[in-house]
Amino acid sequence: MTIYCNQNTKVAFFITVTLAVLVSCATVQQSGFTEFLPPPLNSEWERTEPVTGPADTQLFGGGTSTAADYSNVENGCSLRITMTGDAPMMQAFSMNFSNPAAAGLTGSQVAYAGDETIVITASGEVQTLTKNYLTQYAGDCDHETKLAYVAVTAFGELQTFRLPSTATRHKAPQVSTPGLQWDVAYGGPAKDWAYAMTGTYDGGLCTAGRTASQGAGLEDVWIVRIDGNGQLLWEKSFGGPAIDRGRAIVETPDHGLVIAGATESKGAGEFDVLVIKVDAEGKLVWDRHFGGSATDWASALTVTSDGGVALGAYTQDESGGPYDFWVIKLNGDGDLLWQRRYGGAETDWSNAITETADKGLVVVGHTESKGAGGADYWVLKLDASGEPLWDRTFGGEKTDYASAVTATRDGGVVVGGMTLSAGAGGFDIRILKLDSSGNVIWDQTLGGTSEDWVRAVVETRDGGYALAGYTMSQGAGLNDVWLVKLSDNGTLLWERTYGREANEWARALVELPDGGLALAGDTYSTGAGASDVLVLKISED
Repeated sequence: MTIYCNQNTKVAFFITVTLAVLVSCATVQQSGFTEFLPPPLNSEWERTEPVTGPADTQLFGGGTSTAADYSNVENGCSLRITMTGDAPMMQAFSMNFSNPAAAGLTGSQVAYAGDETIVITASGEVQTLTKNYLTQYAGDCDHETKLAYVAVTAFGELQTFRLPSTATRHKAPQVSTPGLQWDVAYGGPAKDWAYAMTGTYDGGLCTAGRTASQGAGLEDVWIVRIDGNGQLLWEKSFGGPAIDRGRAIVETPDHGLVIAGATESKGAGEFDVLVIKVDAEGKLVWDRHFGGSATDWASALTVTSDGGVALGAYTQDESGGPYDFWVIKLNGDGDLLWQRRYGGAETDWSNAITETADKGLVVVGHTESKGAGGADYWVLKLDASGEPLWDRTFGGEKTDYASAVTATRDGGVVVGGMTLSAGAGGFDIRILKLDSSGNVIWDQTLGGTSEDWVRAVVETRDGGYALAGYTMSQGAGLNDVWLVKLSDNGTLLWERTYGREANEWARALVELPDGGLALAGDTYSTGAGASDVLVLKISED
């Protein structure tokens, strides 16, 4: 693959200050999320302990039920149920856990787990279904004797359920783990999303995303400023008559805010890169848009040591062909310093950018132009002028996307993303630590049996790393917010999920001055509209 670096790409550039600015009070609502405390993934502290349980139980179809009590089940135990049948299932089957109040179990949830299968025997044939057993997580280990109640219902013909006589207890490592301090949702009657968040000089937070609840067009850029307790300070929308979205936000040295994204309301192409600067009160300072005749989109933003900003974007040529990485460097007044494209013959899509200790830039995303699979991680290192220094690809024979990057104090970077080429389920998260030359220091894959995604990574003050994203492998709803903490060598320390019955996503993560963590994304479970901006504060311990 040839990496081409073209400073004279035929791209039209426009400078305007004509965006509509609208102010409207959003509905603020406590979201009331449940914090689940599942056992650590890939835990080395597992052990099997005996419980009192029944033998095989035969059930006839038509909704026949049975129940079993288990004593000596401690908080943190996992109960496995497997099923065989004398005839194929005619319909479905269901398994439900219930916990009488007398049992005293806390933090319980029902979740699919494991990579085995249900085997159904019929006329000498064996059928295999996925999702072989359900797991009951019951909070942290407290070494007290508890009672768990399991109810099983069968639909179809004669089935045999093998109810467990043992339980696996997950003993958590002895590390400080956080708690949910507050969570709040902001929004109007339609869809409102947060894609990015930054900490502010006064200990507060500011999110950037899009709103369909208010503004001048179909969707507008939406900025929400809150204090350190989640109280709304101000919110502003910016846009024209079509679609305008904010995808990244940073605080500048003068306490202003720069937002990058895309606009369909103006420019030369279908979408153009949009950059907005506002002051600390949300007043528009300047705005710029850059693009050609096809689609151009900013996905990431970083403050640079010279007081300017660098944008990570992707761009199409005039024919509307495959995308390329596109990096745009602006000074503090929004003036263009340089812009370069990087890519090969196929699609190359950037998702994140950071400035490194040597004042260079690292851009990450995925490439279909080279590598081992359909799409691979692509990590590209540039000097301060945009000249390529090195690039690396990581991936297997399937699909691998890099979605997040953070510079580390030792001059390297940590890259996070998703992989289908390795792991336990669908997409799992893959995190790599690279040194300043792009060499791998460590490589970690985490996930369950379903889909797990990472959208943000930060280096924490203790030298470890925190990752935010969402998971379908555990939690309360369809997708839940997922927060993971790693040590400096990539060892899993703890992980938490937050959510309710529908979808919750985390796309941004900030470490706060008090050592806590703030996550931002959106929720479909609570709020004023179809989806609302979601912000959660997680305490340090």
